[in-house]
Amino acid sequence: MAFNKLQFIFGMSALLLVLSCSKSIDLPVECLVAHAGGAYNGQKYTNSLEALNLNYSKGYRLFELDMSMTSDNDLVLLHDWGKSLKLYFDSSVLTGRMTRAEFMAARTRSGWRQLDLDGLEHWMEQYPDALIVTDIKDDNIKGLTMISERLPGLTNRFLPQIYSPEEYEAVRTLGFEHIIFTLYRCSLPNRDILAFAEKAPLYGLTMPVPRALKQDFAQVLSHQGQRVFVHTVNSAEKMRSLEKKGVFGFYTDHVAPASQP
Repeated sequence: MAFNKLQFIFGMSALLLVLSCSKSIDLPVECLVAHAGGAYNGQKYTNSLEALNLNYSKGYRLFELDMSMTSDNDLVLLHDWGKSLKLYFDSSVLTGRMTRAEFMAARTRSGWRQLDLDGLEHWMEQYPDALIVTDIKDDNIKGLTMISERLPGLTNRFLPQIYSPEEYEAVRTLGFEHIIFTLYRCSLPNRDILAFAEKAPLYGLTMPVPRALKQDFAQVLSHQGQRVFVHTVNSAEKMRSLEKKGVFGFYTDHVAPASQP
């Protein structure tokens, strides 16, 4: 009897774990953003061609991508020139910030393919319903200027993130209409963010989960008519809980839409 009871307890624990780590959720596709292109073979932050292809096939249509400036002033899809380079690229290329050509020629440890703006443009042309959320790690305005000049026909499919209210007008002038205000670098008090969001048309605001919950900030923004995204959430159960607290959407590594677009 004791053994059967123990089996039951372990069985229930396993079931709860599976449920809490659900790989999909029945949410509209516009509520889920594939973080750094989404996970690929258990690897996060690859921003790779393979990650984009895999997660598009899973139903994602919004892809947040990290972009870093090369030593010759070009944009490539990379989270950073330190930890990410060491983690994912062959040790023979660990020279810090590289030129675009050096980065594109570098070998990845797992064989996936890295991207530059030309590669991203080609991918977007193949998948015309995919939207890109930018996370530019260096000079945001410089990077967005580069995108608007080199990919003018695709500007309406970029949702650039800005890091301060001061960047807003410059980004609008570049032709980007759907702007996300991300708060992970922002130390402004909530009242200032609310005032800015009320006067500046935004696609949405995104922030770490603790900030969304503190002082019911997500709920307050939602009542103001704003879309509130949070990052990074990898549990369907947690997403459902956060929905009740005013959160509209989620940056996630692997919780995909339950139904295909």
